[in-house]
Amino acid sequence: MAASGTVNDKLNVLVYFESIILNSNVANRLINSAFMNLLTKLLKNVKSPHLKLRLCSILGQLVRHSTVIGNEVAEGGLAELLSEVVGDKNEKVRRKAVASLGEFMFYAATQLDDEQADPVWNLAPCAVKSLIKCLHQGEDDIVRFYACKTIENITAQSISAGCNFATLEVATLLLNIYHT
Repeated sequence: MAASGTVNDKLNVLVYFESIILNSNVANRLINSAFMNLLTKLLKNVKSPHLKLRLCSILGQLVRHSTVIGNEVAEGGLAELLSEVVGDKNEKVRRKAVASLGEFMFYAATQLDDEQADPVWNLAPCAVKSLIKCLHQGEDDIVRFYACKTIENITAQSISAGCNFATLEVATLLLNIYHT
């Protein structure tokens, strides 16, 4: 994706790429390769909401369809990057970012609660804060739903990861969603 290509050219490449990562073998190879660094660098530097949206979608799909993710991915700052993008001014970008963050946090939760769990998979505090912030009233309803569903999935999967959300603040925010 050379800098000289148009946004549409880049989007077309990303759409094609998104279609091939649905295969777990392809997803496993790509998420554990230097390609992951390229995707995260692109997401850090891109300004176009359309490209941000597609990159978040690809990152989320890579995590969702991968069956084995190396520790390097967790150490690479993906949770922190997606937490930043969750704060984007474009609601569609926020939706994809929170969905992708949720996929990553859920995968991380599946790596915990084992005697030999690697602490690299502990939920990043900024990701937990970002997810909780998404529950607040005034946030887009779809963003709130994704955040709520992520918390539900994490707490159902992992005791240690779920404890991050076992607070009065989170319980109150979740009740407020139910009553609105």
